[in-house]
Amino acid sequence: MRGNRHQALYQPLCRAAATPCPAYITQALIRFNIKRLQ
Repeated sequence: MRGNRHQALYQPLCRAAATPCPAYITQALIRFNIKRLQ
Protein backbone atom coordinates (compact mmCIF):
# COMPACT_ATOMS: atom_id res chain seq x y z
CA MET A 1 0.00 0.00 0.00
CA ARG A 2 2.72 2.48 0.99
CA GLY A 3 4.79 1.63 -2.08
CA ASN A 4 1.87 2.53 -4.36
CA ARG A 5 1.30 5.74 -2.40
CA HIS A 6 4.94 6.78 -2.86
CA GLN A 7 4.71 6.08 -6.60
CA ALA A 8 1.54 8.18 -6.85
CA LEU A 9 3.38 11.05 -5.12
CA TYR A 10 6.62 11.07 -7.09
CA GLN A 11 5.39 10.15 -10.57
CA PRO A 12 3.68 13.56 -11.16
CA LEU A 13 6.78 15.33 -9.78
CA CYS A 14 8.94 13.36 -12.22
CA ARG A 15 6.78 14.50 -15.12
CA ALA A 16 6.72 18.10 -13.90
CA ALA A 17 10.50 18.29 -13.32
CA ALA A 18 12.48 15.60 -15.11
CA THR A 19 15.92 16.64 -13.83
CA PRO A 20 15.47 16.19 -10.04
CA CYS A 21 13.37 13.07 -10.60
CA PRO A 22 16.11 10.45 -9.94
CA ALA A 23 17.35 12.33 -6.88
CA TYR A 24 13.81 12.55 -5.47
CA ILE A 25 13.21 8.84 -6.01
CA THR A 26 16.52 8.05 -4.29
CA GLN A 27 15.57 10.24 -1.30
CA ALA A 28 12.12 8.67 -1.10
CA LEU A 29 13.59 5.15 -1.21
CA ILE A 30 16.18 6.02 1.47
CA ARG A 31 13.51 7.50 3.76
CA PHE A 32 11.25 4.50 3.16
CA ASN A 33 14.10 2.09 4.00
CA ILE A 34 14.97 4.06 7.16
CA LYS A 35 11.34 3.95 8.33
CA ARG A 36 11.26 0.23 7.54
CA LEU A 37 14.44 -0.42 9.57
CA GLN A 38 13.16 1.54 12.57
